[in-house]
Amino acid sequence: MARSGKPAKAVKRRSNAFQDGAVAVGGMISRNPVLVGGSTAFLVTLFYVSANALWYQPFPHAGAFFATRSIAGFPHATPDEPETTFNIVRPSGAPAPIKGDPVVEQVQGILKDLDFYSGTVDGISGPNTRKAIQDYQQKVGLSASGEIDALLLVRLCAAPKTGSV
Repeated sequence: MARSGKPAKAVKRRSNAFQDGAVAVGGMISRNPVLVGGSTAFLVTLFYVSANALWYQPFPHAGAFFATRSIAGFPHATPDEPETTFNIVRPSGAPAPIKGDPVVEQVQGILKDLDFYSGTVDGISGPNTRKAIQDYQQKVGLSASGEIDALLLVRLCAAPKTGSV
């Protein structure tokens, strides 16, 4: 075969708008994978939440987040099976008082007598109790941990109370 002196014709690829758009979208996805993944996750979640709210609820909820319309016009469906409920019976009147620790109560009483503690002597250790213990520990030269330990009980002459059966 003989060579021709004519230059070879460039083959023009025929493109259409769909192919150009697909190439552009593919390039955008490859340059921004986090943006595309996050947007996709958001749209899928939005679809499921919307479908649930619009089509998959058996009857309207009487106490939705915000009352946007009257519930009077909606039909009330009866549930197919009875509801499972738990009845928690509480004693009437005031709630039962919380029982405090007798050691904490004794320490609070001694610190109150020494004017380190100004709260209620109830046996419940809280921020006021810890602050009073820290102040007392600093005053007598102990490490100010704010916790009741054996050394603190010895310094306060408080005997630990033990329960017997």
